[in-house]
Amino acid sequence: MTPTDPQADRLRDALTQRADTLTHDGAPSISFEAVQGRAGRIRRNRRIGAGAGVAAALAVAAPLGLAASGQLAADDGRLAPAAPVERTYEPVGEVDLTTVGLPQGARTDVPWIDVRRDAVVAGDLVVDAVEMPQDAVRWAGGLLVTGDAGDSRLFVLDELGRPLGDPVELPAALDALVGAPSLGEVGWVQEVGAEQAAVLAPDDEVLASDEHVVVQLPSLGGFTPVGIGPAGLVLNATYPDGRSEVLLAGRDGTVTTVAGVDEAVGVDPQTGVVAGNLSGDRACAVVVGAAGEQLRAPDCDLVLRSMSPDGRWVTATGSDSDGIGDRSMTVLDTATGEVQVAWLSRSNPPTDLTHVGWEDADTVLAAAFQGEEASVLRLELDGSVERATPVVSMDPFGDLAVVLPRP
Repeated sequence: MTPTDPQADRLRDALTQRADTLTHDGAPSISFEAVQGRAGRIRRNRRIGAGAGVAAALAVAAPLGLAASGQLAADDGRLAPAAPVERTYEPVGEVDLTTVGLPQGARTDVPWIDVRRDAVVAGDLVVDAVEMPQDAVRWAGGLLVTGDAGDSRLFVLDELGRPLGDPVELPAALDALVGAPSLGEVGWVQEVGAEQAAVLAPDDEVLASDEHVVVQLPSLGGFTPVGIGPAGLVLNATYPDGRSEVLLAGRDGTVTTVAGVDEAVGVDPQTGVVAGNLSGDRACAVVVGAAGEQLRAPDCDLVLRSMSPDGRWVTATGSDSDGIGDRSMTVLDTATGEVQVAWLSRSNPPTDLTHVGWEDADTVLAAAFQGEEASVLRLELDGSVERATPVVSMDPFGDLAVVLPRP
C-alpha cells in the first residue's frame, strides 16, 4: 500500500523533529527505588487481550515495512525467511564492567524511552510516546510502548531503528507479541469470548484469518508468549493458585506442557530447544530439548534472562542481586553451557544492568546505571563495550529516566 499524501506529510514531519541536546543541567532526577520497582513490574506476567489490537497494529505496520525487516521477497511475493549468518567467536572469559571512559559507539540512535518526557528517543529524534511509559518491546522493525494505564502505541522504525512517522494508537497493550524472523512468523495471545487463545500467523498475512493457527488456552491463566519454535508458540503460564508452567501451543491445535522448566526465556526457532529456569527456594538455569529432556544439569548459581534471536546464545545473571539491577552478566552457549564472555562490575560505585536484550544475534543491549549516570550499553561477544545512547543525568530522588526496549 502506498501512503496517502497526509500520511506522507506526517512521515516527513516526524523525521524533521529535533530534540534539545540532553544535558546534566536541570535534568530531572531518578530514583533507584523507582528503577527497581519498575523493573520488577516489567517482569510480571500479564493477561493481554490483543484481538483487534494486533490486527490493527500489523495492518498498518506491514505495508510500511514492519514485517519485512531483515527479509527478502520470495518469487511468489511472500516474504522469505532471512538467511542466518553465524559468526565464530573465541571464548573471552571475564571482563570488567564499568561505564567510566567508555567510547561512544558509531551508532547512538538505539531507541530508548525517556520517562521524563514520555517520549521515544533515537539519536536527535524525539517522538511522543504514551503517558508514564512502563515497558517497550522491539519487534521486526517496530517498537511497542506500553504505559502504566495499559495504553500502547506502535512505532514503525526505519532501517536505522528510528521512529518513522506518527505512531499507531492501539486499544490494548500488546507487549505479548513475539516474532521469529527466521521462520517468517509472529505470535500473540488474544481473547476469544471469555477465554484466551494463542495465535500464530505469517508475518505478511496477519489479517488473513484462514492463515492463522488459533489454539485455545486453559481457563483462568495468564499467558506470555516467549518465542516461536518449529512445533509452535512457547508461552509462560501462571495461575491464580500460584502455579507456573511452560506451554507449547502447537501448530496442530494442541496445548502441551514443556517438561523440565518452570519459566522460559527463549526458544531456538530451528531446533525447539527451550532455555529457562526452575523455580523453588532458589532459581536454577535449565536448557531442555523439544521433548522436555534436560540437555545438561541445572545450574543453581545462574538465572537465565534472554536468548539471542537465533537461539545460539543466552544471557545469565547471578541468582541474587542487591542492587537496582544485575552487577554481572554472562553470555553462555545455549547448547553447551560454555561461557563466551562474563561482564563483572568491580567499580565503585558499582554498575547495575537492567532491561537486558539483544540488538541482533551477536550483540547485547542493556541499560546501565552507575552513580548519577545512566546510559544504554552495547556489549559485544568479543568482550568490547560501548555506549549506544548519550549519558543521562540522574540522582537518587526522582523517576525512571531510561526504559530500554526488549526484543
